[in-house]
Amino acid sequence: MNRTLPPEAIAFAQATRSAMSRLGGVEMARRAEQALELRRLEVEPVLRELGLLDLAPLTDEVEAIAAAMAIREAGAVVCPWPLVAVVGCDVPGADALYVSAGAPARLEHLDLAGDAVAVTAHGAVLSVTADGPIAPTPLDPFGSRCLAVPREETGVADGHLALLLGAQWIFGALSTVTTLSIAYSRERRQFGRPIGDFGAVRWRLADMAVARAGLEELATFTLWRYVSGLMTAADVLALRVYALEAAEAILTHGHQVFAAIGLCDEHDMSIIDRHLQPVLRRPAGLAAAEQALAAALASDGFDALFPLEPLPRAVAVE
Repeated sequence: MNRTLPPEAIAFAQATRSAMSRLGGVEMARRAEQALELRRLEVEPVLRELGLLDLAPLTDEVEAIAAAMAIREAGAVVCPWPLVAVVGCDVPGADALYVSAGAPARLEHLDLAGDAVAVTAHGAVLSVTADGPIAPTPLDPFGSRCLAVPREETGVADGHLALLLGAQWIFGALSTVTTLSIAYSRERRQFGRPIGDFGAVRWRLADMAVARAGLEELATFTLWRYVSGLMTAADVLALRVYALEAAEAILTHGHQVFAAIGLCDEHDMSIIDRHLQPVLRRPAGLAAAEQALAAALASDGFDALFPLEPLPRAVAVE
């Protein structure tokens, strides 16, 4: 794996970090939840000025890496915009692409997605439109009910780029949770010393750091496979599985470190956790992702440190 990032991608990521800071960081997500129009009034102009919505990761290697790094920065503050769906769209003529297990019932930020499509697990492409205004729930604050119908003259799509970018988004958010937890463990004092001095907190922070580092490594490796033209369904599904496992570990330990304060929406920990849930739960959770990965391994094998050969077709079908 080539770990050297193009200077253009590094510069674009830094510009995205600055743009997210100007928007207020996680505070923008908190404000947008209370005033939905802020997404168009404040977030969209910044994203367009930055050029993030105009990247072409399908056709240019540098832009693919820049998109991934920028989406990490946006995910770090759970930027309230359908960035993964827009930047990861690989269906001609569509503005945004959502990956779905079947015909979706709800999708996040669908009112901003323009001509949106959903790609199912079987590769079918559906046109999706909002069925009424956003109907927020605590774990789906920008979700709206939707209608899905088959899209004509589109062919089959796989949604792999969207899954790859979605994992980058998840990494950004989980990285912020880990950083916040480490800082809080140094600030919060109990029995006259920081709680980070206690072994029970230290091992939680260690598990969080290991999960974050592992996800960063695999996300970067899978991105390298993508720009090298080597990424398979098994690669991106393995990344999806590990992203969900890392999220479970980091969010669980983070809430234990923060205790009750991490459940209050006045704290960024709560906002990040709630705004992450739609990305973690769609197109499906961990069990379904593992099942899809097992099927891809059986069908296509896995080219990794310890390669797996595809199973004989008769066995794979069984």
